[in-house]
Amino acid sequence: MKLTEEKLDLIVAKGMAFSLRYTIPLLVFSEGNINPQTATGIIIRTDKGPALATARHVIDGYLGLKDKGRIQIGAMAYVLKHLPSERINISENVDFGLIYLTDIDVHKIGWPVLEQEQISFKHPKKMDLIAYSGFPGCWKTAHDEEKVMGLGQFKCVGMVETVEDDQFSVRLDDMRYELEGKSSLDTSLFHPGGISGGPVFSLFDFWNSKMREPLLIGFISEGMAWDYLTQKHFAVNTKSVEALIKT
Repeated sequence: MKLTEEKLDLIVAKGMAFSLRYTIPLLVFSEGNINPQTATGIIIRTDKGPALATARHVIDGYLGLKDKGRIQIGAMAYVLKHLPSERINISENVDFGLIYLTDIDVHKIGWPVLEQEQISFKHPKKMDLIAYSGFPGCWKTAHDEEKVMGLGQFKCVGMVETVEDDQFSVRLDDMRYELEGKSSLDTSLFHPGGISGGPVFSLFDFWNSKMREPLLIGFISEGMAWDYLTQKHFAVNTKSVEALIKT
């Protein structure tokens, strides 16, 4: 298949819409704290049922708050607290974890669940076209009088740059990502913290030149920001956490 500019634009638009549909905002906070930490995740179907998938350090942050710890999921302000240990499954090797949800949780959160058929457990390849989004903590604004949290959103389309056994990286520049929702703020203050746990989707079978639906291939673990125009993000690949999702 010849990849024209028009087809590429269509693939990118479809892929980003897919990312925005499934990527979910998270807030981790202590009871009574009006300055929560932002994070990002996705609800996926595991062999044990639906689960919130995000970075391990996000879940560790919640656990560190002990009895006062709270995780708010999605736009409807649904909060989890006092989670028993059997509802949490954290990787020992990579920055990834799961919080198992009940059907009632999923209904109240009001967010779609990504099915296992939409997850690729193959290693990504260099040059793979990917998309992801998230909610940078540097843009959160608390409005005390309204008791709501405003979040800016990060959106990115890029290519896989490096591949290792358990992770891959994406290098960004100002042509590859968008910052929305906080246009009044100085974008030079952008820092990638808050997009941790964001799902990364492969948009196109680059090496075989085949059109297909987007597939989940990883989860953002960390990012480095030299300045707001120069970013590099690392992601845990789904292959390294296949056992957690399938058992």
